[in-house]
Amino acid sequence: MAFTLITAATLIGVLFQRTHFRYAQAGKAAGTAPAVPGATRPTYGRWLAGRLRALASGDAWKKIWKALVAWAAAHYPGWTTWIFAAFGASLVYLAASGLFFAVFIPRGMTGVVLLGHMAFGGLFAAALAALLLWRARAYAPGRTGSGTTFGLACPVFKNVSREALRAALFWAIAVFGFVLIVSALGSMLPVFVFGAQATFTAIHRYAALALVLCAIVFADVAFVPPPRA
Repeated sequence: MAFTLITAATLIGVLFQRTHFRYAQAGKAAGTAPAVPGATRPTYGRWLAGRLRALASGDAWKKIWKALVAWAAAHYPGWTTWIFAAFGASLVYLAASGLFFAVFIPRGMTGVVLLGHMAFGGLFAAALAALLLWRARAYAPGRTGSGTTFGLACPVFKNVSREALRAALFWAIAVFGFVLIVSALGSMLPVFVFGAQATFTAIHRYAALALVLCAIVFADVAFVPPPRA
C-alpha cells in the first residue's frame, strides 16, 4: 500500500510540475506575441484539456515520432540508433509491466509477463552499458552549457541550464539502472536468505520508480521544444 501511494503521488506530482511549467512557458511566449483583440489566456485546466485532446489525434503522435527520430539521429547516428532503440524499448516494457504489477498486483508477476520482464531486463542491462560507453563523455562535468532556464526541474533550482539538467538526469538514470540490475540479481540468487531477497525486491521497486521519474523529466527536457511566440 505504501509503495502504491508513493508511486501515485510522485507520478502525479512530476506530471503536474512538468505540464504546469509548460503552461507557464506558453504564457510567456504568448506575452511576447502580438496582442489579439478580445483574446484571454486559458486557465491551466482548459490548457491541459486542449493539450490532451491534441494528443488524441494521429497528427500529434506523428509529430512526436518525427521529433524523437530526429533527436535519435542527431545523438545516435548510424548503427548506434539500435542502442537508443534497445534502451527505450526495454525501459518502456520494464516500467509498464513492473510498476503495474507492483501497484495493482502485490503478489508479483507470473507467466509470460514475468518471462518478458526477465528478457527485457537483460536487454536493458546490455543497452545501459552500451549507452554509457557511447554517451558518457557528452555528459561529463564541464561539458554542460551556461545558459539558464527558469524552474526546469524544480522551482527551488531556478538557474539550471538545460544541458546541466540533462547531464544530471543522465547520470541519475545510470545510477538507478545499476541499482535495478544489482537488486534484481540479488533477489534471485539463492545465496541470500528470504529476508535479504525481500529487501532487494523493495529496493528494486523504488529504484525503478525513481528511474521512471527521471526518464519522464529527461524526455520532457530533451525532446519537447519550448513554445514559440
